[in-house]
Amino acid sequence: IFKAKDEILANLRHKKDLLGDMESRLAGADPYSCMEKGFAMVRCGSSGKLVTDVAKVKVGDKLNIEFKDGSLSCLVLEKNRSGK
Repeated sequence: IFKAKDEILANLRHKKDLLGDMESRLAGADPYSCMEKGFAMVRCGSSGKLVTDVAKVKVGDKLNIEFKDGSLSCLVLEKNRSGK
């Protein structure tokens, strides 16, 4: 009976560790946690879709930029592509 109890407790500890690992990964994937590091989410003003590439934006487009503590509505005045 003691062996079975020890096995059950070991199994519970293992499951708890796995759950903690999954919780950490999930928290790291949260876009809002990235905002704490200075990143922002940029959305197209008309569609609300995420902007992930400068090629998808035109001069004159309205963008919404979401920071950790608020947001900005912006108008694109100029467009520059990096050499990367």
